[in-house]
Amino acid sequence: MKLEYEKIKVKQLQSSYNALMGQINPHFFFNSLNGLNSLIRAGEQEKTLEYLEGLSNVFRYILQSNHKTLVSLDEELQFVKAYTYLLGVRYEHKLFFSIQVEETYLRKKLPILSLLPLIENAVKHNVISKRHPLQIQIYTKSDNWLVILNSIRPKMEEPVGHGIGLKNLRERYRMLTGRNIQIANANGCFEVFLPLLNEVE
Repeated sequence: MKLEYEKIKVKQLQSSYNALMGQINPHFFFNSLNGLNSLIRAGEQEKTLEYLEGLSNVFRYILQSNHKTLVSLDEELQFVKAYTYLLGVRYEHKLFFSIQVEETYLRKKLPILSLLPLIENAVKHNVISKRHPLQIQIYTKSDNWLVILNSIRPKMEEPVGHGIGLKNLRERYRMLTGRNIQIANANGCFEVFLPLLNEVE
């Protein structure tokens, strides 16, 4: 029975990862290539090389996600910095990130690619313009919580697939850690609280 349970768990986890990849890849590839094309056309050689390096790091990390389950917060944040750099090129002066994580939390663990769907959702569902820039904050708080907070300014037309990324993240988190994420939606802000695990867990 235990073996059968583990098989089901692995199958569910694989389905969950497949859903995550299906959510990310199509529009992410398209937008990344568009961003690269714009830099090449503008003749910004140095920026183009930086963008390519960031893109390479992002793709490498995404490809690793099928072979890893839990990673350190430090690894996840290195990926996030590369990913947000790409978004920064695309939404110059319209999208702003703040990462404030205490060093004591960097070795804590969380499921790989936990932050990506949250950033994707914030970008996908909110207006991003010079008049209404989007702010995304990532920070730690006591009792081993990582918080991802973004201001809310919904787009007039609701994008297709609302809630799929969040549901998938919740299921992956529960399967891999036995913990639940928490969500708060109030005062013009959307917050997701991710529990961080100790190395020995």
